[in-house]
Amino acid sequence: MSKRTHTEGAKNMDLGNEGKVMWLDNSCLQLCPDIQRKLDPARVAVIAENFDPRIANPVKVSYRDGKYFVFDGMHTRAALMSLNGGKDFPIFCRVYSGLTKEREAELFAAQFGAAAPVSMIYRLRAMEVAKDKRVLSFLQATRDSGFKINLGSRSGKNGHIAAVCEAYKTFCALGSDEYEKMLTILHRTWAGESWSVSKYMLSGMARFMQMYEVKADVFTRIFRKVEQDDIMDLADQFSGMTKDGAVASALAEIFERKVAATTGTWLKKE
Repeated sequence: MSKRTHTEGAKNMDLGNEGKVMWLDNSCLQLCPDIQRKLDPARVAVIAENFDPRIANPVKVSYRDGKYFVFDGMHTRAALMSLNGGKDFPIFCRVYSGLTKEREAELFAAQFGAAAPVSMIYRLRAMEVAKDKRVLSFLQATRDSGFKINLGSRSGKNGHIAAVCEAYKTFCALGSDEYEKMLTILHRTWAGESWSVSKYMLSGMARFMQMYEVKADVFTRIFRKVEQDDIMDLADQFSGMTKDGAVASALAEIFERKVAATTGTWLKKE
């Protein structure tokens, strides 16, 4: 691969709001760890194997605080380095000035098209950096319920939610108040055990709460001594249903079996 500086061979082309196309030495390009996903070596290898400079898109860069931050094209940059034997060299970039870190995060989270779509957990992390109101509300409601959540990692420890994407889907389906109520009930009932906020427990509990008017103290009293296997074994008996539907049905059956004689405690929704 031939080496060129951004002052040799190619003119910098000012495209106004669309950025400036220019050559930048790879050594000056940085990644923002709060925004970027983990590098996927397999994707880097595929890009390197199929790289064609005639159709390659420029790496998108934000010039901020005197530094150049890559916000789209991390894998392309790594592939080019691989093709160049790991040595630094000028890379064709589209450079944007005036972007805030929050705006970079928004642009990263919106990546589609030729770029690999950003997985939900990295999109949520970028949207947190971008101060997206819905994502901030989701994170706050989760923490207020007693659970910890980290968009940078998936912890399976008690008191942590590892199924981050499912939790966010549940938040969007129920709304902030019902979502926080649901997590608070789960935390109080099973003391934050990790299985109680697994993917299918979250989605199943959400469906259950859409079926019944749930009172927290009653749920906790009924289910405190119910174990994970009790719920999942019963859910397995609901063949032909989706997993979340089966878990919701299992919760409903346990409830109805234990409080069938109680009136005015839980009301089934229309």
